[in-house]
Amino acid sequence: MPVRAAGPRPLRVLVNLLARFAVRSIDQILPLMSGLLDAPPLQPLTAVARCGTVPLTLRTFDPADARGLARLTGEPLVSRRTAR
Repeated sequence: MPVRAAGPRPLRVLVNLLARFAVRSIDQILPLMSGLLDAPPLQPLTAVARCGTVPLTLRTFDPADARGLARLTGEPLVSRRTAR
């Protein structure tokens, strides 16, 4: 059964297109994950994409951005827990 996204129509269309063309099935992912579990990378942190390992020097992995994201997402979660 295809994945159907919830949300505004443009977002649903985008997510459904991505699901159709970019997402891999579990049958395709399991051998890759199994290989990583059987022979894990030597580095303590490794990013893996379809093409293989991804260099951690990409802006995507910027430590300052990660700390900012942790702060932005962590604060609402903490305040939500304490509000109960």
